[in-house]
Amino acid sequence: MEEIKATIQGILHVPIGAVAEYRPSDLYQLLIEVLAELERAKRTKQWLESAIALKYEEQVRAKRLRQEKDTWTIHLEDNGFKLTSEVAKKVEWNQTKLAEIATTIAVNGGVLSDYVETYYTIPKTKYNGWSETVKNLFEPARTVILGKASYKLTRLDSEVGL
Repeated sequence: MEEIKATIQGILHVPIGAVAEYRPSDLYQLLIEVLAELERAKRTKQWLESAIALKYEEQVRAKRLRQEKDTWTIHLEDNGFKLTSEVAKKVEWNQTKLAEIATTIAVNGGVLSDYVETYYTIPKTKYNGWSETVKNLFEPARTVILGKASYKLTRLDSEVGL
């Protein structure tokens, strides 16, 4: 097999079929280089985003206070540039307390679907522990969706896999 011809900078210009013909050691080396580059890019991106946050955090905080808006989107303009600051909001519900409230509603004759949406899930460990009879009972409600195949290339003389 021929020597590796591409670098990580030029690999996207090599037909994928040709890359698939590379030796495992060459593919492994390219993966090592790509992962190092990716890590470097992630650190650089975090560094720059931290600098942007430091530069504008007081202005964003002040605008959020003025607008009484502690979440979602705030826009600032600075010398022809627009900064968008987003703070997402996620509400979490205490499941035990919700179950108690739902029981109270049902006991008092309320229609539960007027207040809550119910979503059922079965943990894999519970399902695997059931008898075949119980599994068969639930089978019509079960659909298995396959995920995307993944591949990992590992050197046999080390435990590092890519």
